[in-house]
Amino acid sequence: MKTRHCLVFHAVFHWIIWNQNIHQSEALRISGKLRSLVTLPCTYNVAYYGLTEMCWVRDRCSQMSAYSCSNELLKTDGKSIISRVNTKYNLAGDIERGDVSLTIHNLTMGDEGPYCCRVEYSGPFNDKKEDVILSVKPDRPFKCLSDNGTLDSAAECQSNADSLICRFMNQSTILDKKVCNDAGAVVPVQTVLHFAEGLLSNVTDWKNASDTEKHKVASQFLENMESAVVAAALGLRKAGNTNWTTPTLDLQIGFIERGNITGSDMMTLQAKGNTLNVYSSTIIGDKDSALLAFMSYSNLESIIGTHLVAEDGRKFQKLPKFYSKVVTVTKGNRESHELNGTVNVTFQEVQGKAGGDTGEEKVCAFWDSSAEGGYWSTVGCKLVTWSDTHTECSCSHLSSFAVLMALYEIKNTGHQVILHWITIVGLPISLLCLLISIGTFLCCQSIQSLNTTIRTHMCLNLFLAEVLFLIAISIKVRTVFCAIVAGGLHFLLLAAFAWMCLESVQLCLMVLNLKVVNFSRVRVIRRRFIYPIGYGCPAVIVVISAAVNAEGYGTDSMCWLNLEKDFIWSFLGPVCFIILVNTILFSITLWILKGKISSLNADVSRIKESRILTFKAMAQFVMLGCSWIFGAFQIKADTIVMSYLFTIINVTQGVFIFCIYCLLNSQVRREYLSCFNKMCRSKKVETSDIYSSTMTTHSAMVLKTVDSLSPKSEVTWNLDTDESMNKEN
Repeated sequence: MKTRHCLVFHAVFHWIIWNQNIHQSEALRISGKLRSLVTLPCTYNVAYYGLTEMCWVRDRCSQMSAYSCSNELLKTDGKSIISRVNTKYNLAGDIERGDVSLTIHNLTMGDEGPYCCRVEYSGPFNDKKEDVILSVKPDRPFKCLSDNGTLDSAAECQSNADSLICRFMNQSTILDKKVCNDAGAVVPVQTVLHFAEGLLSNVTDWKNASDTEKHKVASQFLENMESAVVAAALGLRKAGNTNWTTPTLDLQIGFIERGNITGSDMMTLQAKGNTLNVYSSTIIGDKDSALLAFMSYSNLESIIGTHLVAEDGRKFQKLPKFYSKVVTVTKGNRESHELNGTVNVTFQEVQGKAGGDTGEEKVCAFWDSSAEGGYWSTVGCKLVTWSDTHTECSCSHLSSFAVLMALYEIKNTGHQVILHWITIVGLPISLLCLLISIGTFLCCQSIQSLNTTIRTHMCLNLFLAEVLFLIAISIKVRTVFCAIVAGGLHFLLLAAFAWMCLESVQLCLMVLNLKVVNFSRVRVIRRRFIYPIGYGCPAVIVVISAAVNAEGYGTDSMCWLNLEKDFIWSFLGPVCFIILVNTILFSITLWILKGKISSLNADVSRIKESRILTFKAMAQFVMLGCSWIFGAFQIKADTIVMSYLFTIINVTQGVFIFCIYCLLNSQVRREYLSCFNKMCRSKKVETSDIYSSTMTTHSAMVLKTVDSLSPKSEVTWNLDTDESMNKEN
């Protein structure tokens, strides 16, 4: 009998265990990230079982009571949550549809382990139980493409893989898979070096890319390099410093152990002549160990650009060159690069000596990535010391750094005020003289010639250019109108130089014609050619320049040509060419006047006239040409002396032209004298008529008075005409 009861008991026990196992599935494994949220799935069929109670427990289902929940994290009555430990746990799904998945917020390492979802079906030993094993992954010490949504951009490139930026994004995606894979495989340093080599050895490919594309690529490249280098360094983890060198990248990694820090230990890393100095305690913080990577790139400055934003938000003009290589300092802290101390980077300069009175301003800056790509910022960085060969910067955070040069800004505000007033006072006087000169050239009949026509158009272009310049210096914001003003200045100044060149050609032909005996062989410039040359050539240059780089017109500080990408040479190039041509033509002209005609009588009018015109044109050429030679030197290295020379010569051009072509021209002086005499004679005649009329009226009044006192028959007066007086005589 006992044996039979034992058999029945065992059968019932196995039935219970079997019935429990039917409703308990194999454990599901879920992985979550530290300080993020994770959802543990659990559902049941409401249509079949109806709404029923359920609970989540922090344990394996096999360890729970067979009858009910106990020590539950969260419990429902089938319609809503009736109890939970705290708000860290919540049900994200629709409870009344049977979705009782558990969401855990702000994961910590303590949240790892087994969880059980128990749905209480009606009937004994009939509950549904699901085991979920949660694992929590600690933060990577570096960012991945998935962290900032860059994977979406990479996916878009699948349809346009041939574009330059997409080829780079595809390379970034390949590197990201190696760095951020879940298996945690060690990333070889050679993989990182090869990635850097792929971009930095082909910077010429990016020459025609837009600034926005370049900035986006630079930001992504620097972020990829930080992640990849830290990932590779985590696989090394050895004491001391380790370095690698390639033609495009110099990398050194340092490792710090808290137990090895003694006193004020200074950590020093070097890369391509640049040196990093930082206290070990600043890097290690409250951790037991830390790593620090220091990288210096070659050629990255060709891509990254030099757009700078100062700490106070004031935007500088775009900078034309770097004063150092770009370097990156990182310890793999993806949350914040802020430090309790500072890092000091000593840069080896690559652009030569600067400083003194040249107006060049060195700026310590870091690359601040943004949605638009990024820009250089001075926040948290300051210049410590500098010499002819090195510059030391101190920054309170980790990032990518470089030494930039603020573009040729004169620091002495006293000089700025003086130059401003020279311009404000001098330009109106110059405009008045140019206006008088234009009127003289148009109205003075005795000097009408092809030379005068050319000179008139040159003065007209200078006059309009100076008017535009007065407008330009009052605009301090980069707008479409500012770009139009800059384009107008570009065209008018080029046109003025073109007409000056035409005058040099005409003078050279005049001197050559002095040797011509047969009139049919006289060389002249056809009038139908001078207008296409004087206005057409400058227009073509401006149109091509605008088509190649429309952003080159106007800057954040002035309405003129942008100095970035050497766009200023779209003006200086043609000007230098015209100066060279004029120099050659004047040399030929002087050589002919001296060598071929020296034996002739110097009083011959044609020779004398040619000499005078040549020397006047040369003086004008020196005045106009030298101003922009000084301007070119000012663009290269802004000095106080060059600034004064450039400003004074430019504001006195109108006065100079008026003096040499009007006041020093005897024919024009005679015309001026004739006009002056006519004006004076007209005033004299008018005064004489007024005086005569007054005297006549006065005499008539006197005579009328006498006549009224005398008998009418005795005296008869008639003052109307001389004829009446003659008759009486």
